[in-house]
Amino acid sequence: MRIDAHDQWVWAGVVHGEYKVREAYNTLVKAIGGYNNENFEKLWRSKGSPTAQLCAWRMLHSRVPTQDTLHKRWILINNINCVFCNSCEETVYHVFFSCKKTSSIWKLCDKWIGVQNVHHNEAHSHWLRFELAGLDGKRRDVWRMVWMLIIWNT
Repeated sequence: MRIDAHDQWVWAGVVHGEYKVREAYNTLVKAIGGYNNENFEKLWRSKGSPTAQLCAWRMLHSRVPTQDTLHKRWILINNINCVFCNSCEETVYHVFFSCKKTSSIWKLCDKWIGVQNVHHNEAHSHWLRFELAGLDGKRRDVWRMVWMLIIWNT
């Protein structure tokens, strides 16, 4: 301990001690076991609008205020059923992929590009489905953008 030194906050997550949001985020990601960086880089590098990219990123991380997440955070909700069909609990996966209103959009997309209709149980698998469809570079880029726009407009 030095008597002539001033007290200061030091961020333990980095060597130099200076806090930066990016460093905090990287520290948290490492703490929870990481993520598949390549898939998120594809999302951020795609040609969609930044708003659509952010919406897709939030959906992939379940950071969308659906009825079930609001209910889990003790926000009073009278009805946690889906706003589109009112027949199932409104979860991120249900709203964006399995609701009869939104699943019909994905079925049209499947038919349009010739992908077999496979029902995935999580959003990441749905994103990868279009990645692994065997499309060439430009068509794959277009489908990334279409995927994000559908998510954004749901």
